[in-house]
Amino acid sequence: RSNPSAKLPVTFPKSEADTVDPCIELTCPYTEKLMVGFHGLEGKPVTFPFGHGLSYSSFEYSALSVVIPREGGKLPQECEGAAVCVRATVANKGAVAGVEVAQMYVGFPKSAGEPPKLLRGFVRTSALKPGSSEEVVMPLYDRDLQIYSGRATGWTTVDGTYQVYVGASSRDIRLTGSLTACKGAWSSKVGACA
Repeated sequence: RSNPSAKLPVTFPKSEADTVDPCIELTCPYTEKLMVGFHGLEGKPVTFPFGHGLSYSSFEYSALSVVIPREGGKLPQECEGAAVCVRATVANKGAVAGVEVAQMYVGFPKSAGEPPKLLRGFVRTSALKPGSSEEVVMPLYDRDLQIYSGRATGWTTVDGTYQVYVGASSRDIRLTGSLTACKGAWSSKVGACA
């Protein structure tokens, strides 16, 4: 028997009224800005969230670690050249072998004007036997932690506290960590940029 492990690339809303109305005109208002797709449905009930999947097993997430190379953290090969390395452990707590797709989202500081959670990485585990676990490693490169600024005419890093979320879907967050950007440098110390 095969254990499904696919994840949805869209969100299924509960109501069509929760979606962006189609525009049939030549000029369309773009009032939703970045709040489209699963971002526009944050805080609203949905039938199936972005990243949702089914399994005959259940998975537990633990041991979140947000490693910043310049602070002397040792990086695994998967994070070579990354600004930040996110690691977590996924364990199969069910009675059936299965594969999990761990997802990593980033929450930018409010001043960035970004949606609450942006998908920045995902890792598919190997087939985990019941009771076994595996470390998942997800790199965050500088561009993953930047926004495009018309004022700066390019990519820029916003000073402030960033949230790192790891979970089974956009609505099933199991682990949360944070880091701070100050003048383009990353720190595990959460706080205001001085």
